[in-house]
Amino acid sequence: MKGKTPLQKKHPRCYSLDTLPLSTSTLTLFSFNKTCSSVDKILAAGNKILSAVEHVLSAVEQILSAAQKHRLTVAQILFTDERICSTVEQILFTGERICSTVEQILFTGERICSTAEQILFTGERICSTADDIYSAVERVLSTSEQTLWTAHKSCSTAEGVLSTVE
Repeated sequence: MKGKTPLQKKHPRCYSLDTLPLSTSTLTLFSFNKTCSSVDKILAAGNKILSAVEHVLSAVEQILSAAQKHRLTVAQILFTDERICSTVEQILFTGERICSTVEQILFTGERICSTAEQILFTGERICSTADDIYSAVERVLSTSEQTLWTAHKSCSTAEGVLSTVE
């Protein structure tokens, strides 16, 4: 085969009429043309399928690109979530320390209140004892005043007797 016919260039599997082992009857030529026409239709359909596959691949690339962006967004969300969890743990730890400090303050406050109650009870006992001492002093003073009054009267009487004697 020296040169290729236009049909062979377009459809390499098609043979020129002179290379076909068939007789060149009208029926053979019609069948051959029909076969080549079918090949053209198949190739056109194949080109349409290829174009559709290219569109699908383009859409897949866009989906993959969007998925990559979403993956990066999810990674950022997870990183932020980890930071939030760490912050919450720190807050909880600080809260526990504050609660422990408050418990210590309350315990100390209870001890202070108990001591204050003891001081007040002791103060009441001191006041009661002071009242008792005051009453005793009043009685002593009253008795002493009466004694002094009586002594004064006796002295006055003795003076009166002495002045009359003189």
